[in-house]
Amino acid sequence: MKLNINAAVSRNGMSMLIKGVIRESDVIWVCGFSMEVGKEMPFKIEARSVLEGHRLAWEKRLKQVELECDNALLASIFVGSNWKVRVRHVPIVHNEVTDHMAKCVNSGFMSLTVFHEPPLSIQELLLADCNSSSQ
Repeated sequence: MKLNINAAVSRNGMSMLIKGVIRESDVIWVCGFSMEVGKEMPFKIEARSVLEGHRLAWEKRLKQVELECDNALLASIFVGSNWKVRVRHVPIVHNEVTDHMAKCVNSGFMSLTVFHEPPLSIQELLLADCNSSSQ
């Protein structure tokens, strides 16, 4: 299982968005999440993304989860846990599914939206990921 997280400035620039996707073998959707949060320091926002993703994985009883993020310090926090941690930068062109989750925020401020099924708007991206990973 892989947890891929990201954070971004909201469209209006007044808040930040956290988002993440848990997938099996890069292609099989387990769940995704997004949340609008206040403006904070980038490290704090990324930490919130990891914590929300970790909480969801824990609720699903997933203990072997590979964390993909671009923050080595943040990821090192999880090295002592039961998680398999690999830190690597994932360019936006290869992170389209997670990046798209920001467009799927549909609840109020500070309210986590969990997607047990991929949103319709993301299914084409998942199919493209599936096709590229099978080549």
